[in-house]
Amino acid sequence: MLETKGHREAVTALAFSPDGDKLVSGDAAHDIVHDGHLRPIQKVVCKNPQSPIGPMRSLAFSHDGRSWFSATPTHIQKVDTETGATQWCYAPLTSLGVFHDAPMRIATSANGKLAVCFESGEMAIWSFDEDVPRRARANAKGHFLAWLGNDYVVSADGFEVQVTEATTGQRVRTWHLQERILGLSVEPERRLAAIRTLHQLDLIDLMNGAHLGSAPAGPGLPLVAFRPRSDFLASPGVDGVNLTTLSGMNVLNFPIRDTRATSIAFTGDGSRMAIGCADGSIHQILLPYVA
Repeated sequence: MLETKGHREAVTALAFSPDGDKLVSGDAAHDIVHDGHLRPIQKVVCKNPQSPIGPMRSLAFSHDGRSWFSATPTHIQKVDTETGATQWCYAPLTSLGVFHDAPMRIATSANGKLAVCFESGEMAIWSFDEDVPRRARANAKGHFLAWLGNDYVVSADGFEVQVTEATTGQRVRTWHLQERILGLSVEPERRLAAIRTLHQLDLIDLMNGAHLGSAPAGPGLPLVAFRPRSDFLASPGVDGVNLTTLSGMNVLNFPIRDTRATSIAFTGDGSRMAIGCADGSIHQILLPYVA
């Protein structure tokens, strides 16, 4: 296990580059880009001159790894991976110092699109190559967001999950849960969604809405993440992070001492897991034996 502590506050967002060679982490004040050995190679201050800094909510790399995106309650910015220079920054409108339409989550597709959901319940689809981002869609809500291939976006908010066609903005499927949704992760190849509620993890087939199974949820924060190319889900446990099969069996525990997990991310090939923690530390775990 590798460990670093470059943050002074809780690490609330993590994202690996497509090749897994870089990891960007974010807290309330700044982002840090690390190499594959968790050595910091650049620091980017997340500051909007129009307002105080809000906690980091979401991070994502572009499909080619040349840039990455961050979203806070005050702005969205695109950053050059090599230089750390901000390529553009979008700030929502303010009225008497109050932000309207604050960004909640971002997600990137393999064909160069950025999906953003806002506090107002709206969603926008932007192209990476736009110098100035434009709102393209405003008809899908969600506090959680993920791409399903290049054509569909999955979002969840409150008790509702929906699949939206990215080009037309049309809702393809919508269904409701009995418990409030506290976390969402999507496995695009098998078109599955893992939904974290207060007491359990639910697995849903995104094509037909079928409920495929449930597993008890741990006592930690309501995080959930698919491990790519496997049948495992990651979620916080009593003293670390658990890897649980989709059937709820074969739990593997990765303990973390004197802190708790606040964010989880995997490399694209599923060989490594990064865990951001409340004390500002990041743990990276090699997973060669988990199939």
